[in-house]
Order: sequence, then C-alpha cells, then structure tokens
Amino acid sequence: MRILLITIGIFMINTVNGQDLQKHRWENRIVLLISRNDDSKEYLAQMDEFSGFSKELEDRKLFIYQVLPLQYRTVNYPLNADQNKWISSSGLYTKYTGRENKFKVILIGLDGGIKLEKFGVLTSEELFKTIDSMSMRRAEMQNKSK
Repeated sequence: MRILLITIGIFMINTVNGQDLQKHRWENRIVLLISRNDDSKEYLAQMDEFSGFSKELEDRKLFIYQVLPLQYRTVNYPLNADQNKWISSSGLYTKYTGRENKFKVILIGLDGGIKLEKFGVLTSEELFKTIDSMSMRRAEMQNKSK
C-alpha cells in the first residue's frame, strides 16, 4: 500500500510539472537552465549572460526556468513575486537531464518541441539567432513591422 501511494505521488508531481510547461504552449518559448547545484560556474555564468537582456527576452516571448534536482522557478518575469518562488519538485530535472550532465540549457519552442540543447553556457547571441531563424518568430517580426 505504501509503495502504491508513493508511486501515485510521483506520478502526480510529474504530471503537475508537465502541465506547468504546457501552460506556455503556443504562448511562450521556454529556456530551461538545468544544473545539479545553484553555485556551479556554468550556471552562474549562464544567469549572468541573460541578465542584461530582459527586453529581448520579453520580445521573443521567453520564460526562463532555473531547474535544480529538487526545485525549480521562473526568473525573468517579476510581475508577480509568487512566480519567482522556488517550487519543490524533481519532475523537470528528471525529465530533461541525464545523470552524467552537470549543466544543460534547453530551448523549447512555442509548439512544445526542443529546438536547442547545449551542454555549456549558451550565449544570448546564439539563443536569439536560433529563435529569430524560426518560422513562427519570423512571422511575429513581420506582423510587428506592419
């Protein structure tokens, strides 16, 4: 009985995490910053890399998630302080990283598909170039200029 309850609990956590990213589908692109710990050199460098580009991130409809083994949070939309609180869960970390990886950056497109995966710091230039080459982004830019 205890094993059944644990299994149901794990399933519910993973379902909640899947739904958390699903809420962005067709609305936002997602960048997952996945690290085993929040003081790794790559993790801190990645956060620093994106820190000066809030307007560009917003223009490209990007949500950035910090994902650690036991928790995650969004970091670039401080409109609601509750959005930036750490949420206890291992679902995103388990789903998107392998055991051998210490640090990984994943770009998820509007359609929910993985568009870029990098095992190291992703420059803002590389991120924006990747997004700007996508057909949906080109359509967004075209509609914006009209």
